[in-house]
Parts: sequence; structure tokens; C-alpha cells
Amino acid sequence: MGEEIIVEPHKSSLGMEAKWILSIVFGIALLLSWTPFFMYIAFVVPGIFFFLEKESSFVKFYCARAVIVEAAFAVISLALTVIRRIIMIPLSLIRGGYGIRGLFSSIFTFAGIVLTIGVMIILIYMVIKAYNYKQVELPVFGPLAVKLHEKLASYDKNPVAGDPYASTSASGDNAGGNTAGGNTAKKRKKPVLCGECGTKNENGMKFCSECGKPLA
Repeated sequence: MGEEIIVEPHKSSLGMEAKWILSIVFGIALLLSWTPFFMYIAFVVPGIFFFLEKESSFVKFYCARAVIVEAAFAVISLALTVIRRIIMIPLSLIRGGYGIRGLFSSIFTFAGIVLTIGVMIILIYMVIKAYNYKQVELPVFGPLAVKLHEKLASYDKNPVAGDPYASTSASGDNAGGNTAGGNTAKKRKKPVLCGECGTKNENGMKFCSECGKPLA
């Protein structure tokens, strides 16, 4: 796993402790993961909470990760369903092919169950970390989650001050950069190079936007 960062307990802008907001988000995601059809749109729930949250970068961090995990789950599940039907259609035309169809049906059913359990384990792991105010990046989904977080933050009209994934200008304005005479000029700091992959990252970011590794 990535570097673990301890976060001070705090309230979300939604009126509850951040850990309880995230418990609700992950709880709904877990429930929808086992629900036919809704499993394909479960990623929408953490996405909504990402934009509803106005103060806690911690809540936004885990909501973005939940989006990427649920979206990956939806894509893989849909792919398994499509492949299963493509295979089963010609098999249904074969006389006496009940045994083969039954075998393939069992394989795809088993794969779906394993996938669902895997997603459950990841979501439970994240909610336990979130409940204890521990921020940790997932090794497999980390790089994708970083890019998604930055993309979502770019659409957020009121980014959280101090969010390392929000754009420098946007988070700066939200942090109180406006004065009576207008917007104060923001100095662009030198980019930070990732020691792992050499990617240039905006100053202030904690994780590399390319590989997800912690920045020095």
C-alpha cells in the first residue's frame, strides 16, 4: 500500500463527521455492488458526494477513489456479461450442448462472484482506513485515482482550500486570495519532479499524477 497519512478528525461541510459521511458513501456503494443493474451505476454515488463536499479534502480523496473502484467494477462486470452472452448464443445452437453451456455459465458466475467479493474487500479496507482518519493510496488504482481526482477537481467551481489535487489558481481563490482591489496575483512555483517516474507535478501536490507515488 502507499504512504499512510494521519488526518485530524474533522466535520464535513455536510454537517457530519467526515468519517460518518464516508461510511455512508461506502455503505451505499457496497449495497449497490450486489444489486442487479444498480451495480453498473454505483460510481455515481461517491461522485455526487465529491461535488457536494465543500470543506474536507479528506472526504474528496476517498470519494474519488470509490468512483474509480466502482467504475472499474462496472466496466469489468459489463464485459463479463457481454462475453458470456456472445459465447452462450452459438453454444445454444449445438445439439446436446447443455453440459458445455452449463460449464461456461458456472465459470462466468464464479468470476462475477470473485469480482464482487474483491470489490467488497477493497471498499471495506478503504472505509476502515477512512473511519480511523487514515489516508492511504491504493497501489493498483492509485495512478488512475489521482488523474480522476484532478479531473473532477477541475470541474468543481468551489474547490476545497488545501486540496493538493485541485488546480493552483482555483484552490488559491477559494482560500481567500481575493482582495478589495481584485484578485491578487499568484506566483507560479516550480514543478516537483517525481523521483519514481520523473513526471513534473504542480508544487503542493502530495502524490505523483502519473504513478501515484508520494512526492518528497
